[in-house]
Amino acid sequence: MGFLDDLKRQADALRDQQSNDSAALQRSIAITEQACGAALVYIKALADQLEVLRPVSPARYVLDRQHSFTDLRMSDFYADARKKEVGGEPGFDYILLHWQLKSGQCSSS
Repeated sequence: MGFLDDLKRQADALRDQQSNDSAALQRSIAITEQACGAALVYIKALADQLEVLRPVSPARYVLDRQHSFTDLRMSDFYADARKKEVGGEPGFDYILLHWQLKSGQCSSS
């Protein structure tokens, strides 16, 4: 019976470790979700402020040798957050800040 008792102790120890690992994982998920929620609120507020300011992009965009764009105004800012299943529940997958670049000129064909 010594061998069976030893296996039982090992199985119980592994079960306890897995239970602790699961609890630690759930705590980590909860902390991460809370941080992502705070980041989303911050990015939404940032998007609102940038929409008022409409800054000019410092980048230069080149399509080919004849067409390049500079001083494009950034506008239409919005935050986007997507979720996916994490630990059996919906959780943040990513958070993005989107905007458009506009020259203010109409294109002619």
